[in-house]
Amino acid sequence: MYRVQKELIENGNGKAAFDFSFVTAFRVIENVSEQYLEEGFGAETTQKTTQNIQEIILKIMEEKPEITQRELAQIIGITINGIKYHIKKMTNAGIIKHEGPTKSGKWVIKRGLSQKKMFKQKL
Repeated sequence: MYRVQKELIENGNGKAAFDFSFVTAFRVIENVSEQYLEEGFGAETTQKTTQNIQEIILKIMEEKPEITQRELAQIIGITINGIKYHIKKMTNAGIIKHEGPTKSGKWVIKRGLSQKKMFKQKL
């Protein structure tokens, strides 16, 4: 709990409240600052932000098709789970696919449509 409080204060969100009234669990009530949301750390991601991140991922994949998800996360500055989310969305939309083994495969970007048209049609 100390680490949670420390992180929240460092992020400008203030201290959390802990509710221990449950029998087998507890609830954390977090106050989220406007600055925290404006910087893109909130639960809601706008369509524009999602599209921009996915366009960045595509550009990087074009330059280095063998790039790993971990490398993408480091370059873009988002979590590995964030990268997995965007890759899954683009894969399901038919924009990209992965060929070959997990460790030595490569990313393939579907051709034929411009990237912006693909995003508008698929997402």
